[in-house]
Amino acid sequence: DDYKIQDVPSGNHNAYLLKQKLKEVKIKEDSFAPFLLVLPETLIPFYHQIQMVFSSGKAGFTRLDFRKIRNLNSLETKKPYLIFNIQIIPFEEEIENISEFRIGNEMNVEQAISLILHFPQLIENGSILLITSSVYGRGEIPCLKMQQNRPYLGVFSEKFKGKKIIASYNDYLLL
Repeated sequence: DDYKIQDVPSGNHNAYLLKQKLKEVKIKEDSFAPFLLVLPETLIPFYHQIQMVFSSGKAGFTRLDFRKIRNLNSLETKKPYLIFNIQIIPFEEEIENISEFRIGNEMNVEQAISLILHFPQLIENGSILLITSSVYGRGEIPCLKMQQNRPYLGVFSEKFKGKKIIASYNDYLLL
């Protein structure tokens, strides 16, 4: 397929390029979700993103100071992007070993919020989503869980009861 700009009707150039790029992505059959649209913090601040996550009609909340969140694998973009082949992995190790537990591209805060926005059942069952590609303050691990029957973005504590999970992806596409 030789592509020439003049072959694409006016206004469809970006859509055509996106379709071409999507053809290159290999979707795994065992993925929890094949892809996820992520809105970066530079486009919509975390505080507003967590309020878009609903469970049983209640909006998500946080008490975190977002200036203290540092994403370790940020894609440094101001535009939405797609991540592919979402995996959910149980984390059964001691939390001190979490830095040794590398599964690939673990999700950062903006990606994890997007995941829970689309799949709130991941935490509605009592699980705690550890956000291992972000740190808060002096190295605390952010997490998403249910608190007061609402989605909650906070920092992990050993006091939390529930199955710990980590989410990852294997590819991305900037839009």
